[in-house]
Amino acid sequence: MKGIHLFGLILAVIFAVGCSKNEENALPGAKPPDVHITAGTGQLNSKLGSYCWSSPGKGVCVDTAGPKQLLRGERALVVKPNETISILMDYEPKPNEVYLAEVMDESKETEIKIDKNNTFQAPGQKGSYEYAYSVWWMDQNRENTSLGDAYYAFKLEVK
Repeated sequence: MKGIHLFGLILAVIFAVGCSKNEENALPGAKPPDVHITAGTGQLNSKLGSYCWSSPGKGVCVDTAGPKQLLRGERALVVKPNETISILMDYEPKPNEVYLAEVMDESKETEIKIDKNNTFQAPGQKGSYEYAYSVWWMDQNRENTSLGDAYYAFKLEVK
């Protein structure tokens, strides 16, 4: 039951904390950076979901559908059972908090361990899997203040 509410709690925190409009702490760019999923020689662009972003001169929050709806009709990255999957973000500064979950439906998820290199293992069972990757750029000087946050959705097909 704990996992069921975790994604909802994460989204609530994103919108409750909001974005800082402090110019000196603003993040580069008008929205969160792209995130790419790789395994072996394959690569997939993730889908950007809901986010709050504080860029120079403005802050914005965008609310989107949940991961399942975002991924309708999207292709999956084909991987081998237990293959190492990398989550890549070509952006500085890197988010200082991350969370990865396999999404079973809009109200049920399972947290997935992700290591310090932003990699995790694909499931050992063949099938289709959907994920939500949540990130936060927290202000190091002001407690509970987000400079930006976002979630991304992607699919894996284990063959």
